[in-house]
Amino acid sequence: ACSSATACIAVGTSSEQSPNFLAAAETWNGAEWHTDPTSSPEGTYTSALNSVSCANGTCIASGFYRKENAGPARTLGYEY
Repeated sequence: ACSSATACIAVGTSSEQSPNFLAAAETWNGAEWHTDPTSSPEGTYTSALNSVSCANGTCIASGFYRKENAGPARTLGYEY
C-alpha cells in the first residue's frame, strides 16, 4: 500500500527465525526498499501481518500472533 509515490509499505512474514514465521514489513522511499523493525508480544511463537492500508499519510497493518504452536490466534496491529 502507498500513501504517495515515495512512501509505500509491504507486509507479510519472515522466516529468519526458522522454523517459526514472524511478522515483517518493508518500506519504499521512492528509490529502494528498507526492512522495518517489527515486534511481537513477548512469548510469541509465530506472527504474520496480512494486510495494510494507507490514508492521509498513515498506514495501518493488521495480522495475528500465537503464543504457542496450536494456540489461538490473537490480533496484531502496527501503525506506520
